[in-house]
Amino acid sequence: MAPAIRHATLAEWRRDHEEFWAVNSPAGQLDDSTAVVMQEFRVVERLEAE
Repeated sequence: MAPAIRHATLAEWRRDHEEFWAVNSPAGQLDDSTAVVMQEFRVVERLEAE
């Protein structure tokens, strides 16, 4: 799991996410018209690796 990155401003958060998706998006772009899906989940049990 990747460590959380702390952003001091919304501008920093947006810059980092735009840079990430510019490289990793199948569409190759992220702008204000890009549809996104946000999902929230809760860990209910942690399983130990064998």
